[in-house]
Amino acid sequence: MIHRSLDIPVPEYTYLQNFGRFRAQVAHEIATAAAEHCWERICLFGAANTSKALSQILGDRICQRITSENLNSLDVEGWDAIVIATAPLHYPLILKRLGEIAGSFAGEVVTVFETTDANGVRLILETQPRSGTGYTIRNLQACLDLGYASVFDERSTDRMKRSADGRFRFRPSRNGSKYMVKSHFMQPLHYPEYRYVKTMFQISFLFDSYYSWAKILSPSPVPDGYRLEHTSREWNILCSYLPLNAKWLEYIRDKFQVRYEDYYFCFDKTIRRISDFLGSGEWNSFEKPQPNPSRMYWTDTYHPFFDEEVFNTLKQAFLPCIRCYWPEKICSLKYR
Repeated sequence: MIHRSLDIPVPEYTYLQNFGRFRAQVAHEIATAAAEHCWERICLFGAANTSKALSQILGDRICQRITSENLNSLDVEGWDAIVIATAPLHYPLILKRLGEIAGSFAGEVVTVFETTDANGVRLILETQPRSGTGYTIRNLQACLDLGYASVFDERSTDRMKRSADGRFRFRPSRNGSKYMVKSHFMQPLHYPEYRYVKTMFQISFLFDSYYSWAKILSPSPVPDGYRLEHTSREWNILCSYLPLNAKWLEYIRDKFQVRYEDYYFCFDKTIRRISDFLGSGEWNSFEKPQPNPSRMYWTDTYHPFFDEEVFNTLKQAFLPCIRCYWPEKICSLKYR
């Protein structure tokens, strides 16, 4: 199986999504490539805007259309080319799958758009603070052989380099050029050059998250039996994040997200979901988390950790989100 990219600039994909067609010059480049490489019999993979636009350009050269639903039944005999008509984001996974199914294919597998380096970023982990972020980063680095990067100025930044665009700092991996970037909802990496980088969102039960976050913001050392009071400096800081946090939780509803609790509940299923989303990796090295029985998710006990005003404010701010992501907790969501 031979892979060829037409290297159409990625901004043209955005134009296609906005207007439902390629620019005339781009359409001419695609038609010219098909003629020059003698793609007389084409199998087109995809069913959305890109597929429709390519159909208009390639016309009768397209002899079969397939999607992910019937990919397993693909017959590779007789095709000059298989053209992938999807977003660039999906190219790696589709190429991997075609390699497994059609590795003996004698023609060319063609991707339309270039794949950008995006400063070496291969994955963005965007999380609710104090939601198992460190645990997940360690495991994803090990499974995917990725270097570490962060949008935050962390204590170890003296050993980290700043990216070319200044958006984050990074520590190279063994392969030296690929990174996963840590970000939180209040400082995401939402810039055009990272639009097609895979982003995994991670959350945890909000009462546990805010309590742990408050302890980090509280005067050090944190006393035993710490309780978050509505008069505290740390609560004043946290309150400012509540509206944005709620909007973010609504935003990620239709995105790929993982609940931290599911690493405990259904570890194998959760890792399969992640591996299906991210593609190849050494997933056997993803470690199970150590149980933390004191988390409020498990105990349904809130009054030792919050005063009643803090509890009620969090409940009011996030009740729709809890109903969406943690519906099993609604009935037990009581202060005493």
